[in-house]
Amino acid sequence: MARQAHTAQALPTDTNYAGATLTWTATNSTPADGESVVSTGKDLILAFNSSGGALTATITSVADSLGRTRTMSLAVAAGAYAMFGPFRQTGWKQTDGNIYFSSTATTMKWAVLRLPAV
Repeated sequence: MARQAHTAQALPTDTNYAGATLTWTATNSTPADGESVVSTGKDLILAFNSSGGALTATITSVADSLGRTRTMSLAVAAGAYAMFGPFRQTGWKQTDGNIYFSSTATTMKWAVLRLPAV
């Protein structure tokens, strides 16, 4: 099975806006295949562990111009949330133009936010 593609949600830019509801997407039915989102350099990845036990969320890096990598993994407690990013394209944008992330179980839910240009 292929990676599950996520669509980034834009943050409201109107100063009078009262807020926004996040759309959470369940982890791919095969967690080993992982998730992806188009990399823009302004992406935040949120994880919510909806299970009864700790799960691991992983964001996969790529080598920068000096060959350094920084794949991150974080244990997310049951019922807890985690936030990753924003991700610059250098070190995070895969060859297909996406950021890759994954979980150890299908009970992890994801929301991707795209920060507005400043």
